[in-house]
Amino acid sequence: MKKRVLVYGNNSYSRPFYKNNEVHFYGFNDPLPADLTQFAYVVFTGGEDLNPELYNEPAHDSVYCNDYRDSLEVALMRTCILQMVPTVGICRGMQLQTVLNGGKLIQDMGHHHNIHEVDTYLNKTVRVNSLHHQLCVPK
Repeated sequence: MKKRVLVYGNNSYSRPFYKNNEVHFYGFNDPLPADLTQFAYVVFTGGEDLNPELYNEPAHDSVYCNDYRDSLEVALMRTCILQMVPTVGICRGMQLQTVLNGGKLIQDMGHHHNIHEVDTYLNKTVRVNSLHHQLCVPK
């Protein structure tokens, strides 16, 4: 079983992946390996809002985007899909997964902050915290 994990973006999100894994952090200006199949999965981290143009919506006043980061992450996520490398999305990363799979985002739902349970694909329930102003609307 592969134990290498690529964490892309913000290194502060990498801590949960260190146990039993070999974690490789790549910042936005670091050259990425062409062959991502060496990784068990690629982690997309949190940060700025996605540009609503990615899901064909006009921008709400509260949206703050980073088009450079959007272009890098969209390309990396599409490469992961082509190379069949699983992805993990944390906050913005999950929003990117939603948008690239045809979903949309509610751009401003006020400040949403709470602790709630999430069911995993392994039939486990974990408690997570949420602090964001956008919400995924899957297709």
